[in-house]
Amino acid sequence: MLRSAPLLLAVLASLPACGGSGDAAPPRRNLLLVTLDTTRADALSCLGGPDGATPCLDRLAARSTLFARAYSETNFTSPSHLSIFTGLRAIEHGVLSNDRTHPPDATLLAEVLTAAGYDTAGFPAIRHLARVTDRGFRTFSLVDEEQSAPQNTDRAIAWLAAPRSAPFFLWVHYFDAHSLYEPSAEDAALFYSGDPTAAPGPPLADDPYFTLKSTPSSLAPWLGATTDPAFPRAMYAAEVHAVDREFGRLLDALEASGAAANTVVLVLGDHGESLGEHGIYYDHKGLHDPQLHIPLLVHVPGFEPGRSDRLVSTLDVVPTLEDLLGVRVTPHPSGRSLFPLLQDPHADLPWRTELIHDHARNQGVAIRKDGWKLILPINPDYPLFRSGPRLYHIAEDPGEQHDLASSEPARLASLRAHLTPWLDLGVVHDDSTDLDEESLRELRALGYADE
Repeated sequence: MLRSAPLLLAVLASLPACGGSGDAAPPRRNLLLVTLDTTRADALSCLGGPDGATPCLDRLAARSTLFARAYSETNFTSPSHLSIFTGLRAIEHGVLSNDRTHPPDATLLAEVLTAAGYDTAGFPAIRHLARVTDRGFRTFSLVDEEQSAPQNTDRAIAWLAAPRSAPFFLWVHYFDAHSLYEPSAEDAALFYSGDPTAAPGPPLADDPYFTLKSTPSSLAPWLGATTDPAFPRAMYAAEVHAVDREFGRLLDALEASGAAANTVVLVLGDHGESLGEHGIYYDHKGLHDPQLHIPLLVHVPGFEPGRSDRLVSTLDVVPTLEDLLGVRVTPHPSGRSLFPLLQDPHADLPWRTELIHDHARNQGVAIRKDGWKLILPINPDYPLFRSGPRLYHIAEDPGEQHDLASSEPARLASLRAHLTPWLDLGVVHDDSTDLDEESLRELRALGYADE
């Protein structure tokens, strides 16, 4: 059961700001939280991406704890952000698609930090996300149209420049890496030269994937006569590069403000993106690892940098920030604080061996456990799940190329037994929405009409 948000906020607001009587309280840490929409882990150079793609993020990673095995709880933007802000799974906070607003019973991070005396500001880049995350912020950009990375950075920098006596929480969301990938000509030229239509083979837009939707996709017209699969991958890298440049400008502003020495900087993707793997093109539908494996790095001033290979999740953000900032948000039974790993990335301590991932509207669910991964359809009519369960030994097959579902029935059954809550819930067929019409038009334009 989720606690009442007003009651919890009242308790938090009554907590003393310092420790023992007569002791000077250390300054409370600030928080800069940056969410990189549609950014897979290997989009960053420090996680295997193209050389020079993310110099600013790489520089921060070099003085942070970099989590090489971080995964999103779910594969869609609004549910994922609510999991980041609450520590709850999508089926716990109740928002399982992009066309819902915030849940009434879950407490969001901004609410708690505002009640604890923080100056809080949020700058989402898209309308539908703004309408699911606005609760609790003192300053919030309730955008009416998509904001580019430069626009959102400008807003955040202007806010940072204002004088303040309280600690702050600043959230900045970058959306540019989402398809359609249309970088500037200058950025595109850094990653691709030549003619994208000159490669042998059929046009990419002829792939059957583009006929799966009941409504026309904007992806096929965007691809046009392109035959070279390296071209869209390069355009994606160019978009990530452009976001990286703006992130660097944001970090420079943080330094200029004088607050960097006492500011936790946490950067993560909300979900990944498939660039053709498993027959999914320039999209994040499905539950393969390109849609789920994300970058996550945490910089805490005074902590030694390092790299962790522990299995971590977007669900871990809230419990980690509770420890770093000294607040309590809400029950989050599935998340774990990364604080011990920030102190020592190689700490010898018990750790999770299992993560579960939910597809939007609970169409399907996936579990990774002990080196295996099962993708289990809940809606067998959903186009990407019509082939039935898929089982991979990801310890030996990280690319998920060899489906062992038919040859490992006992293991499949064992993994399936962990997914009862999702199977009991079933597909969420609610076609109603509490978003305004403009937000729905934005979702349709982004290709979510069938979700």
